[in-house]
Amino acid sequence: MAYLRCDNCGWEQDDFWSEDGWNPFYKTQIENLRSTLNKGLKGEKIQLDANLAEDLGIPHELVNRTAHIDFKEMLIWELGRIQDKILNMTWFTEKDFRDDPNPVCPQCGSSEDFDTD
Repeated sequence: MAYLRCDNCGWEQDDFWSEDGWNPFYKTQIENLRSTLNKGLKGEKIQLDANLAEDLGIPHELVNRTAHIDFKEMLIWELGRIQDKILNMTWFTEKDFRDDPNPVCPQCGSSEDFDTD
């Protein structure tokens, strides 16, 4: 598992995908989505922590230990993250990247500062 990054402009691509390894639909991700859905259907609240609040654009000072998020908002946020990862992929597998005769950063065109991490 590795991701691409460009030290020149800061562009990053999520980890390469594999059939049995990481991909946007890996087993744990699907289980987390299902768990969030089931909690919401049961009326349980989804705890909002500082990291999630930051990702959602909620100021830290408004987050405390009793803050919660609606399960629909949580699912929309998680699915949006998955969508963004898919849309940002240029090379889906490491083989795709290694087989590219001229892999350059899709944002700035750099090849010298562009590699896996």
